[in-house]
Amino acid sequence: PIGPDDDLDSFDKIISYVLNVEAFSQRLQNDPNWRNNPRVRFHDVRAEETYTQEGMLELIHRLRLEPTPATFEAAGKPVQKSQTAKHTNDNEYYELTEQYCQERLQRYFDVSAAR
Repeated sequence: PIGPDDDLDSFDKIISYVLNVEAFSQRLQNDPNWRNNPRVRFHDVRAEETYTQEGMLELIHRLRLEPTPATFEAAGKPVQKSQTAKHTNDNEYYELTEQYCQERLQRYFDVSAAR
């Protein structure tokens, strides 16, 4: 992370979480104790691949699980229906866009590189 959690806003916490998950996953996959264990399988899946019913069902089958009726009710249904949302920070409101997210990601990397 680019600072103590208490000093990070929601965006920086999310970015830090995603980067930590990626780093931990890579570390496990490169560790011979995990990589060579016949009982451990790694499935390289991106979250966005599971956002559709088809993608979720593919993951369920890859994991050798059986879908239930609840799977079909939930899979592929968006949690948030709009593509933009309002985010509040210190009582300021602004539109949350892909461009803004990209700018925040770049800012995170810039701050991280400067540390």
